[in-house]
Amino acid sequence: MHMIGIGNYLGNEVPVTVNGLLNILLQKRYGEPTVERSEIAIEFRWNDATDPFRCVLYNSLSWDSQLRAEFGSLETVYGTARCGVLLGGALKVSMLTGESVFGLYTTRTLQHQPEVRSANLHDPEVCFFMDSANVWFYGVKDCQLYVYDAETEELDLLGPFEREFEELLRQWETAKSGEERL
Repeated sequence: MHMIGIGNYLGNEVPVTVNGLLNILLQKRYGEPTVERSEIAIEFRWNDATDPFRCVLYNSLSWDSQLRAEFGSLETVYGTARCGVLLGGALKVSMLTGESVFGLYTTRTLQHQPEVRSANLHDPEVCFFMDSANVWFYGVKDCQLYVYDAETEELDLLGPFEREFEELLRQWETAKSGEERL
């Protein structure tokens, strides 16, 4: 667990507990986030708003028995994050609870998407939490990252979550860098 201060939001530094693999891996890759309170959550922001690598996690989640019963396999991944937008919107982390964030599925809605239902025919234990362009859907099972390609209708085990999530960020950064040159 890491501690980050909100800075001078309330005139003094307020510590925020940061846990969950998403928070930890984004901090490892991009450094300390800017932390600000919005109307709906405490936002952890990496990179400038105009940066194609901009990442925002909306934190303020407290896990309860009902949420654990439904999405417990995501607790290690999310930690205190409720949802997020990564790499300028290339990757969208579904919203577990709370007020809606424009452009993000709720995790319940994501589970009912036709593509995710098709993916779960391959392995019903994979819990999907993130999508990219409604074509690639990312899920987790036993701390392993999976991807379902809606075009090919293939579910692939990528490997250990931490390693494969970092690789996924690297691949999207490379792709987005190529877009910038066009």
